[in-house]
Amino acid sequence: MMIKLNLLLAEFLAIDDDSNNKGRIKAIKKIKELLAEIDFTAEKIPSHDIERFVRLLTSLKGEPLNKDELQVAVEIFG
Repeated sequence: MMIKLNLLLAEFLAIDDDSNNKGRIKAIKKIKELLAEIDFTAEKIPSHDIERFVRLLTSLKGEPLNKDELQVAVEIFG
């Protein structure tokens, strides 16, 4: 799945970057947790609709995504 691959790449790049990316790394980990909650036999991740993808993550989180989470979600959506 492309979203998971993009998420792994974003995580690698954030960890590899020398600057202080604690907020970004935390956001990546949160999105990984949220994606792990999905029952892929019952749910389909929207692959062509960023708004639906963000709504899915927001629903799983139970509150709006913060700025870093939203930025990562948009980036990994591709």
